Amino acid sequence: MSRAATNTGIQPMLKTEGKLFIDGEEFAQAKKVLVKVSLNSSTSKPLGVKTEKTRTTGYKITVEVGMYKTNKFGSTIVKKYLDKGLTPEFTIQALNNDKGSDFFKKYGNDVVTITGCVPTGDITMLDLDSSSTDYVEETITFNGYQFT
Repeated sequence: MSRAATNTGIQPMLKTEGKLFIDGEEFAQAKKVLVKVSLNSSTSKPLGVKTEKTRTTGYKITVEVGMYKTNKFGSTIVKKYLDKGLTPEFTIQALNNDKGSDFFKKYGNDVVTITGCVPTGDITMLDLDSSSTDYVEETITFNGYQFT
């Protein structure tokens, strides 16, 4: 939705205005970043009580980075693990810096920094398709350890 489509005078943040940094270096090839916190919970129901009580017992942080393939970032992660047996860990910082938004005017940049990011799941090593004119893209998912 564009700002013009809101017709309310509210200036929400645009998803396109942002940057990604991995271990302090700007990741210019990033095209999408999604940081999520999933809350774990436990539910109990004491005897004689008709409703359940839920409380948060922990959380899990996931970071998904979609990017155009312009370097060997993904294959370097795999190679480091295969050659040395080391689990690669990263610090990922994403920010939305939409200066035209009401959020920016009130709070400044919306910044999220996650430390202890370990790659999980599939890492695409090569993607070819003779019937496509699309750019090569890859998505890497990380589990994070904590916000800083």
